[in-house]
Amino acid sequence: MSKKISVLILSVAIIFAGVWTYTKAEGGEISVCVKKSGLVYVIGSSFRKQDCKKNDSLLSWNVAGPQGPKGDKGDPGPSLHLFDANDQDLGVLIGTRLGVPVTVEYIAFLPAQGLKIAFSNTGLTALFFPVNLERNVAFEGNDCNGNAYVTHSALIDQQTLFHLEVTGKISGNFKIKDLNVEQVVANSFISNHSCINTSEATTTYGSFEEVTLPFSLPLAGPLEIREQ
Repeated sequence: MSKKISVLILSVAIIFAGVWTYTKAEGGEISVCVKKSGLVYVIGSSFRKQDCKKNDSLLSWNVAGPQGPKGDKGDPGPSLHLFDANDQDLGVLIGTRLGVPVTVEYIAFLPAQGLKIAFSNTGLTALFFPVNLERNVAFEGNDCNGNAYVTHSALIDQQTLFHLEVTGKISGNFKIKDLNVEQVVANSFISNHSCINTSEATTTYGSFEEVTLPFSLPLAGPLEIREQ
């Protein structure tokens, strides 16, 4: 019985000594001396004693063991998605905001397109950011022909979706292609869904590109949040 108690005391003492001396140990190794009674004392350059006394046993161990093998990659956790009544996946729900008038709007992220978009549960419509971006779209040619650009002042992050609609000229959903800008001579621009010609104006612009949404509008309500 006394032998078992001695072993237990020794084990506890060694564990305590290891924890207490972890930050003081040098060279990545902890060394202790064990008396026949089971008592231990730590030795080393940072401690009072450098060596074990006669008849005491030396015991050493590494501060840290070898690195183990890399574990398997865990399964991805579930995320919340927004769906309409026709079971259309409207994207990963990333937040909400208060609309005008007082309504709740859901903000979703479309992973495949790398875009964010807001939805109104009241009007069941997709809301694009920002609403008046069309006023900042210009064309190299007259009558809104040729390459189209967005003014530097309207450049937004590349995850933002916006809609343009000018009868017979341009219609669709778009995103910023890149945030790099260049000097472009513009001869026409969009205003209030119409094309306005202007004298040549050299302005800093950025490019954009059309995006195909993974769902159809209008949406069917009510909207629903589900784990996916």
